[in-house]
Amino acid sequence: VRLAICRFGNIELQLQHPIQTLKSLFDELFFRGNFTAIPQYKSIVVRYSPQFGFPDRAYIRAGKRAFLQARNDLGSIDLIHAQVGYPGGFVAMHLAREFGVPYVITEVMGPFPFPIFLEQKGLSPRLGEAMRNAAKVMAISPSLKETIESFGIKNVTCIPGFVDERLFFPTDQEVKDPIFFALSNLSVEKGTDDLLDAMQILIKQHGKKFRLRIGGPGDLAHYREMALGRGIHENVEFLGALTRENAAAEFRKAFAFVLPSRHETFGMVYAEALASGLPVIAARAGGPESIVDEKNGILVPVADPAAIAGAMIQIVDSRNQYKAPDIRAGFMRRFSRKVVVEQVRKVYEEALAKQGSGRN
Repeated sequence: VRLAICRFGNIELQLQHPIQTLKSLFDELFFRGNFTAIPQYKSIVVRYSPQFGFPDRAYIRAGKRAFLQARNDLGSIDLIHAQVGYPGGFVAMHLAREFGVPYVITEVMGPFPFPIFLEQKGLSPRLGEAMRNAAKVMAISPSLKETIESFGIKNVTCIPGFVDERLFFPTDQEVKDPIFFALSNLSVEKGTDDLLDAMQILIKQHGKKFRLRIGGPGDLAHYREMALGRGIHENVEFLGALTRENAAAEFRKAFAFVLPSRHETFGMVYAEALASGLPVIAARAGGPESIVDEKNGILVPVADPAAIAGAMIQIVDSRNQYKAPDIRAGFMRRFSRKVVVEQVRKVYEEALAKQGSGRN
């Protein structure tokens, strides 16, 4: 089976040596991590602001060039998997029409849809048609699935992102100090301001034993100044951008994970925290509701620093009820590679079977 991945107007062909089945493809790609055998075919597109119009034709031409080059080198393409409805899904739809290849879409847009894809009657055709004509649209959270379906898209299923449990795993050392870890792009949208306000409340009411380590890029100078102004600079450390390996190590140093985003389509970092055996504090912002429950953490209202501070105290006071092996086991049942990849594999098989029956 030859699978093409359509990503932002580029076509990246994923092909394993002489692979005959989808099972063997997934075994190689996801379970053995054998990405060295994946050639990529890229075609350059100049991207510019949609305020000046969408570069639809340029995307289609670029996608076709890459598609034809891949097909010429490697043989027929059986299936296209587009990452995001536009431009990936839009390009995949046009390739599917021209070359008779089925396609599926993974949608991660959030909040969905961006205003540029919204018209008076609903979704703009470039996004709506791509979704309606796909063999399947995979939304990464139940809330996103529900939103997409509200626009009349019927071929939607919910498949979360998966976390590599080989990289993210619990520490074998007990973390006793109340060290909270956060990981995101630093911004109002990700709840950084709310989190610092919560730390101010926490320290004022309960003393300076609490520490917060924040990883991620952003305006570090601005947020350091904000922490200084709130009198919490000695208790908050900004780590800057982290590699995945460094992030995994930070999870293992923490007592709990906290990220009160004001909107999340899914929230991969929450799943990474669960893989690391940490209880999670998140806001009811869309995606977290499908990840965090009473067994692995606490959900709080959006933009509510007092509730965040209260949840942090609650986690510390009842830490014994959040046992790392139980949290990890729950993660493995829901977000591990094996579980999620199996769901994607079934979507691929259904798309190929549907295409085959259509030809008959």
